[in-house]
Amino acid sequence: ELISLPKHRYSSHTIHNHKMFLPVCHSEMLMYLPYEHWSPRYESQFFTIKIESRVKLESPPTSPPPTNNNVPWQRKTNPAVYYEIQVLRGNGRNVCLRRFSDFEWLYNQLKTSPLKSKDAKTMEKIPSKTFNFFQPHDEEFIETRQKELYDFMRSVLSRPGYASHPAIISFLELDDSTSSPRFNESTN
Repeated sequence: ELISLPKHRYSSHTIHNHKMFLPVCHSEMLMYLPYEHWSPRYESQFFTIKIESRVKLESPPTSPPPTNNNVPWQRKTNPAVYYEIQVLRGNGRNVCLRRFSDFEWLYNQLKTSPLKSKDAKTMEKIPSKTFNFFQPHDEEFIETRQKELYDFMRSVLSRPGYASHPAIISFLELDDSTSSPRFNESTN
């Protein structure tokens, strides 16, 4: 399934008491493809993701956080599990390290700023947060959560227009990808 909408230029409108973000400019299109349909031959407006690994870090990652304001990356305490999201776009790739709390941030952004008012009610939920702070998460729990987070991302990105939602753009670091050195690394 091919999903497209203009790249992250939206205007906030209130229609029937619902705040909506509507496209302003139809310049560059971003289109999500499921990983099994991906090919590096696609141009830079096409992208896919995969989450196959994770890492436990004793300190925050060294890569700079996205430039979007109000994004909470790297403000949390460590050690923590970071999920490695591979973003394949055009002929390049980027790896974003995201904690569970970052996925919570994304989910809340999508719920509070849906592209259509009905989307807030029908959006797939992220895995539940655990409240057992006294025992470290076992490997089986972390692996299951990783699969659930990947399913959540695939579900969101498959919704019409959400590949270009401003929160997705920030979360996956998709802005300026064609000129950014992080996407110039070849996938070959």
